[in-house]
Amino acid sequence: MTTALAAASTIRVRPIFYDTETTGLINLDKARKLTGSLDDQPAIVEFSAFDPSRNETFSVLINPGRKIPVEAQMVHHISNADVLGKKPFRRSEE
Repeated sequence: MTTALAAASTIRVRPIFYDTETTGLINLDKARKLTGSLDDQPAIVEFSAFDPSRNETFSVLINPGRKIPVEAQMVHHISNADVLGKKPFRRSEE
């Protein structure tokens, strides 16, 4: 057994579960045609993670830079007031 395989066999993997809440649903027509910009697509308003091995949860509200439609608010119960003053989600353009 090589050193790399021996090291790999001792690595323990633990699952981390992620969830996001957004301003709505993706526009599949624009996504399939690669038309429009990312600004036409839903923006993240909450990012959460759960580590079941430690029973720890992380959650952060994010300012989407636009109004959250009422329909989305009814699903995730995050309002425009909730994200006011929160940091925006930063995305890489590379």
